[in-house]
Amino acid sequence: MNSAKQQPTSAHVEELQQNDILNDKGIRKNLNLTENSKEIDFFQAILRTENQDAILQQINSFASMKIAEMNQQKKDCQASSTWREVKKPELLKFIALTQAMSISRIDNVHSYFSDNLLFRNPWYQATMEEERFLAILQSLLHFGEPVPNGKSKVEPFIADLCTSFQSAFLPGQNLSVDEMIIGWRRSWKFKHSEMDIHLNYHTKAFGLLDSASGYVINLFVYYGDKEYFHELKKYGKGSKSVDVFLNLIQGIGTGHHIFANRYHTSMALIKAMLSAGHHYTGIIHGKRKGLPQQLKTLKMKHREHHFFTTEEKDILCLALQGKTFGKLAPIYLATTKGSATSVVHHKTLKPQVILDYKQNQVSWQKADKDVGYWSFHNRRFFNWWNKIFFWSLEIATCNAFVIFKKYHPKCKYLKFKKNLLEQLIESANKLEEI
Repeated sequence: MNSAKQQPTSAHVEELQQNDILNDKGIRKNLNLTENSKEIDFFQAILRTENQDAILQQINSFASMKIAEMNQQKKDCQASSTWREVKKPELLKFIALTQAMSISRIDNVHSYFSDNLLFRNPWYQATMEEERFLAILQSLLHFGEPVPNGKSKVEPFIADLCTSFQSAFLPGQNLSVDEMIIGWRRSWKFKHSEMDIHLNYHTKAFGLLDSASGYVINLFVYYGDKEYFHELKKYGKGSKSVDVFLNLIQGIGTGHHIFANRYHTSMALIKAMLSAGHHYTGIIHGKRKGLPQQLKTLKMKHREHHFFTTEEKDILCLALQGKTFGKLAPIYLATTKGSATSVVHHKTLKPQVILDYKQNQVSWQKADKDVGYWSFHNRRFFNWWNKIFFWSLEIATCNAFVIFKKYHPKCKYLKFKKNLLEQLIESANKLEEI
């Protein structure tokens, strides 16, 4: 099979290390992260000072705009008379409170500050007053223009956050692309309904992850074909999946090996990845155009498998008789980097390319699990952009945890979050003393 235009990322990593840009963990040296660095240091390497300043600017500008509107309309509102500008110490405390609320779950936010002995926790009241917390939460509405529409309410923040993701950590050679789910049950025209996902109604996002660590490199939230794909750079390949993938991999170099599931994989996408200098492996539907004709007429027994190549000899195709929901069903896989070899795995002869695919596709499942479980965005919100904002903030926390584990491999995500929120409060208190 033909190889990609430029070969492995490891050479690119070695070049950056020789130029004193990366350390031996794949982390940028200018971040000054070491084994002795605290959890908050890793978190602020992802949610950088400019990201925090952008959040502060949007909170204060939105609040000022609303107060001006109420004053112009001569409305008497207590919030407008008591509002004061949010500064960095309060922002750090606010983030710490949302981190704590994602760990200790109660029916609603008011209960954390309640006098009810069943729910009362003096720590929340000592950290911030309920009225102040709610005022900041209600001002977290827009992260774009003063009066944005649609995705402009949150998309600028996500774009800046993805830039931070890519500037902190260089991914390995193997990458994974798949959908990430944001649960949303209220009315929104872009939510999806899929019966094979535990959340029947949800918001969909495409994610590019490092297969070895689960580090999220890039994100695209889906806002419908008309608005979403209009913003993507077009490559003239005639496929929306091709445009999504080529936009996701912008700025990561060449020579990567990308893994994806059956929903995305097509021969056009595989060709596009080869042209872009990347290898590709993915499960593919048996009726896709360009596959060897033998695949469509092949009859196999359970666990039987066969290898074929395309006419150009640049794509290796595998046909495997497996089981889906207890019924025999053929599985087809296409790869540009693999050999027609089989190995004994759990006392069964299995194709090596299938084992490689499974190993490199688990990263997005772990990331989706951590983000989906320990997150403030799981609470009910009246506005979909609030949901997406806290979801992306949790991804930033998860990414910080991934690079933290490079130095502390035995650390668990829950312990990381607990230490982080304590350090955020400590840092806020020090800033207030200055």
